Amino acid sequence: MPLTGFKDQTEQHSKHIVAHAGPVLQAMRRRSANNPVKSKEIETALGAGGPTVRAIISHLRRQGYPIVSNGKGYHYDETWEGILDTIRHLEQRRNAMDTVIKELQAGYDNAHKDVDTWARELIAYCEESECSLESGLENLRDFHDALGGELGQEVLNTAYAIDAQRDEPDGDGRKVQLRYHNKPGQRRSSLNPYKKTTY
Repeated sequence: MPLTGFKDQTEQHSKHIVAHAGPVLQAMRRRSANNPVKSKEIETALGAGGPTVRAIISHLRRQGYPIVSNGKGYHYDETWEGILDTIRHLEQRRNAMDTVIKELQAGYDNAHKDVDTWARELIAYCEESECSLESGLENLRDFHDALGGELGQEVLNTAYAIDAQRDEPDGDGRKVQLRYHNKPGQRRSSLNPYKKTTY
């Protein structure tokens, strides 16, 4: 569905920034740390929304004007202490956004992995955690919703197929094949899932 009116809204937003940057700067020069102004007050005075106000403040900061901010609002502060406080405040916001970006990227990557990649990661997880493939899949499902349903079963079947084909040279040069094994009467999570069978 096309975003009708998006271009017009963007142009209107830009015009607000240009038209109000000067008056906002003049008003900010009269604001000190003891007399900050809330974003809502600026929004009301300009008849604009929060995003426009933030864009105006960002525009002025990029011009080098020391408009600082904290939980109490915006004010003009040419002291190093005020500027450094704002830098720290912006860094915290940036770090929070970076975390969200990484989580979204991880979610996207996990949702778009192919079955073979998931299966090999499952095997690696089970080797490190010393659990069976079934137990490992259940554990991974707690963190990756994508492994539910049919995809999870397909990943499990592929992991079994990959593991069945793996063999490694033993210390004496013989081949050993790693097989998942659970003894009767014992829980899988408490066992080493690998049983080395020499051929």
